[in-house]
Amino acid sequence: WLDSNPLCDGFRDRSTYISTIRERFPKLLRLDGHDLPPPISFDLQTPTTLPQFKGSYFASEGLKMLIVRFLQQYYTIYDSGDRQGLLDAYHEAACCSLNIPFSVNHPQRTALADYFKNSRNVKRQKDPSLRFRLLKHTKLNVVAFLSELPKTQHDVNSFVVDVCAQTNTLL
Repeated sequence: WLDSNPLCDGFRDRSTYISTIRERFPKLLRLDGHDLPPPISFDLQTPTTLPQFKGSYFASEGLKMLIVRFLQQYYTIYDSGDRQGLLDAYHEAACCSLNIPFSVNHPQRTALADYFKNSRNVKRQKDPSLRFRLLKHTKLNVVAFLSELPKTQHDVNSFVVDVCAQTNTLL
């Protein structure tokens, strides 16, 4: 019974009190020895259908073959444990940074703990010199950085790739 409890004095009327208690206990039928009106609920059983999965989009079959072959070769090397073979995949002036968009304080994120020390999340990282150090310049530094990351295993067949712009010199 909460009746005559100082907690009750904080409400301007009985209906506000009942509503507040029902927010915590939505199926409550009796409060302070009094029957409550039945809770209002909405039992809508509207079927929900998700849009149909469309898969990857490539402008042509030739472009698809090129990209799929690149991804297979790249991730075969990346997942092998020796990532030095990725040097050929990067331009001499390549840049790379890693961003983890959530906090290390979330226990469900511990699987990513090895990545946090290299995260260049500019919303959280306020030190400009550290921001600069976390940005890897040149293909040697990029591949050295990738080599420090934990071993992975990717399923390239699960990738969805959309190529929305392409020219003879840009992909």
